[in-house]
Amino acid sequence: MSCLLCASDSLQTLLVTAPLPISHHFSEQPHTPERYPLHLLQCQDCALVQLENLPPSQALRPAFSWMRYLEPESHLDELAQWLRPRLDTTAPKVGLTYKDESLLQRLERLGCPDFRCLEGLELGEPERIDDAWPEKFEGCDLVVARHVFEHSPDPLQLVKNILRHMRPEGILVLEIPDTVRSMDLGEYTTLWEEHSMYLGRATMEHALQRLGLQLLFSQTYPQAMEDSIVTVWSTRPGTTPVPLDLPLELSRGARFGREFPAARSRVQERVAALSTDGPLAVLGSGHLTCTYLHLMEITASVDLIVDDNPNKIGLFFPGTNLRIQSSQALRNRPHPHCLLGVNPENEAAVFRRQQPFLQSGGRFHSIFPSSKIHL
Repeated sequence: MSCLLCASDSLQTLLVTAPLPISHHFSEQPHTPERYPLHLLQCQDCALVQLENLPPSQALRPAFSWMRYLEPESHLDELAQWLRPRLDTTAPKVGLTYKDESLLQRLERLGCPDFRCLEGLELGEPERIDDAWPEKFEGCDLVVARHVFEHSPDPLQLVKNILRHMRPEGILVLEIPDTVRSMDLGEYTTLWEEHSMYLGRATMEHALQRLGLQLLFSQTYPQAMEDSIVTVWSTRPGTTPVPLDLPLELSRGARFGREFPAARSRVQERVAALSTDGPLAVLGSGHLTCTYLHLMEITASVDLIVDDNPNKIGLFFPGTNLRIQSSQALRNRPHPHCLLGVNPENEAAVFRRQQPFLQSGGRFHSIFPSSKIHL
C-alpha cells in the first residue's frame, strides 16, 4: 500500500485492532456479522494517519434508508455569509451529499437559489462522480463536500473528478472532522471503519495543495467532541506553500498508537470493577458506542443497550445478541451503572430525562475522555 495523499511507501503501523463488526449493521434477527480489523498506519513523509484498507463498499452502505448522520451546523451561518459575495448568483451550485443541503439552503436565502444535492456519494468513491453529476450542473461555481473527503478510498482522485465539473474559477468547500484533539486525548472512538484517514488542519491544507489549488479560507470550529475544519479552495492555481510540522504530526500519531493497549487495559479494569455490582447497561447505540464496546473488548460485560431512536428499538446491536430497547428499560430493569455513548454536550438533557435511574442510585459513565463523567 502507498499513502493515500502523497503515494509514499514509507508507512508505519500505529495499531491493529481485533476484527470489528460494521457499526451500522443492525439486524432484525441474531446473526454472525462480518468483521474487519482496523490497521492504522501513518505516512512518514506527509504524516497522514490512515487505514490500510477499508471494508468493501457494499458492506459500508447502510441497510436501512433511515440511517443518516448528523453533522455540526452551528458554524454554517457564518460560512454562508463569507461565501455569498464570492459567488455568481446565476451559476448552479452542487452539494456532494445530503449533508450539504443545510449550507446550500442558507445560500439560497442569501440569493443563490439554483442548487442540487447529489445522491449515492456518501462514501466518496471517485468513480461514481461522473454518473451522479447532472448535466444541468456542469460548470457550477460552487461545490460543497461536508464530511465526505475523509471517507474516500482515493481522496485526491475524488477532488480531481469534482474539479472536472466546475468552472475554471470555481470554489470548493471541504469540511472534515478535526482528529487532532481526539488523538491528543486518546479518544479511540475516533477510529471508524468508514474513515479512510484522520486529518488535522495542517495535514488537510498540506494535502490539498498537492493538487495546485489556492487556499482561500481555513477555519477550525470548536465542537463538544471532534472540532470541524472548513477549508475553501479556488480552482485557480495557488502559489503560497502550506507549512507542515512533520516531527510534531509524526509524534502525535505514534503516541496515539503506542498508548492504545494501556488505554484498553484501563477501560477493561474499570469495567471489571463496576461489574462487581452487576452487568452494565449502555445508553446510545451509534457508531461511536459500537466502536468503543468492541474496540475495548467489553461487550461481555453489557446486558442492556437502550436508545430512544424508534427506528433502532427492537433491532440487534451489531456484534451482539442484545436487542436495543427504549430507555424505559433502565427503569424496568435497574442497573447500578450505565455507560453513556452520547455527545457530552447532551449529557444534561439525558440526566433530566433519566431522573428515575439516577434517583434509584444509578450512575452514568461516559465513554468519551472529554466528558466530566468519563469512565
